[in-house]
Amino acid sequence: MRVAPSLHADTDDRLVKILAEQVTATLAGTGGEAGSFRVAVVDHGSPVRAVTEVRNQIAVQLARQLEGQVAAVAPCSMERRPGADYDFNEPLLAHLLTTRHWNSGVVVVAHLFLLPGRHAGAGGDVARICQVAEHAAGGRLRTIRAGLLADHPLLGGLFPPRRAVGPAPPETNDTAWGPALQCRI
Repeated sequence: MRVAPSLHADTDDRLVKILAEQVTATLAGTGGEAGSFRVAVVDHGSPVRAVTEVRNQIAVQLARQLEGQVAAVAPCSMERRPGADYDFNEPLLAHLLTTRHWNSGVVVVAHLFLLPGRHAGAGGDVARICQVAEHAAGGRLRTIRAGLLADHPLLGGLFPPRRAVGPAPPETNDTAWGPALQCRI
């Protein structure tokens, strides 16, 4: 199996545009005052520091893109491995949502997840983390989860042509496998 290049590149802001459009669309339905919202950019968490650095860079770019529309943007991980060697994944979403300015008001959770599932889907880990934080905040916090990356039409343009990725892995037995199985963020 070959792995396609990352969906994120320093010179390509399409991934950030996807997140910005999803956050903006999410905020449009809240009726709140522009500049009062906060955005948590959440990824799965990784044992690889470079993956977390990309997440952090995306959050910085998103903050620039949403300047004037939101109060703050922060990167965070859904989970991490234990031990000091993995501290670079901090803050965890659960920790971020307990800190000052993040434990009240409206926080939009922008997912760096392609697809739903046990983590980013309805009732998944991210939803449960948000629900626990809202309960702990005693009604002062409202989290709103923005769409997933695969929900946005721009995502398809980030994938290399299928011929550049190669054929579907034999174990998939799926003729419509798409390049998502072999791409990483």
